[in-house]
Amino acid sequence: MRFVRAWLRIFVIAIGASTAHGASGQADSDGDGAGDAGDTNTDTDGDGIGDVCDGTTEVTCAVGNTFEPIILPNASVASAIDGGLLCTLCTIADEGNVIDANLANAARMTVTPSGGHAALITVTKPNGAHTGLGRIGCIVENSADSLALNILPAITITTYLGGVMAESSATGEIPDLLNATGGPPGRRIATFDTSLDFNAAEIKFASITNVNSQLDVSAACHAPR
Repeated sequence: MRFVRAWLRIFVIAIGASTAHGASGQADSDGDGAGDAGDTNTDTDGDGIGDVCDGTTEVTCAVGNTFEPIILPNASVASAIDGGLLCTLCTIADEGNVIDANLANAARMTVTPSGGHAALITVTKPNGAHTGLGRIGCIVENSADSLALNILPAITITTYLGGVMAESSATGEIPDLLNATGGPPGRRIATFDTSLDFNAAEIKFASITNVNSQLDVSAACHAPR
């Protein structure tokens, strides 16, 4: 079995940017005090990372797009709580929303602070595997819009082939926040590159110290690369 750890990346969907003005009176889109005309490192998505070091990939998960959702009729979904009876308030609601055709609804994963608890949702493609180089991702949202600050490090995405783990993301540091359009504010696609075949993808949402946390998951998406 080959195990590959890859950095999880987040693609931001529909993040609006207001226009400020620098000291010179010029428009200052990223609010860094330097007018756009003389700013050599603007911050289009407002994440605190200049565009020189930050991507601007536009991402939309929809049938016929580069990222396509893994949905019915060629998909099944399962969920579990890692921690069992020790996490009496950990819940997963509406898991079927992850594989239906309506990308506007979502399953909700709730975990309590600390304790090593986690909620897991697994989407499986029973007929046929995704082969070759690709990208796997999940459309996620947190009502507090704090994915980058404290929720993101709790997310892990793992791929499987025939029930055997293939690859997994690692979230030891805050990944890039890449600007995109095409969805409501606050929703993102958490994704990482894959190199091994897989027919199932699992998103794991782990407990966070001193925080009762929720994560909404709308769909699992795949793209070739």
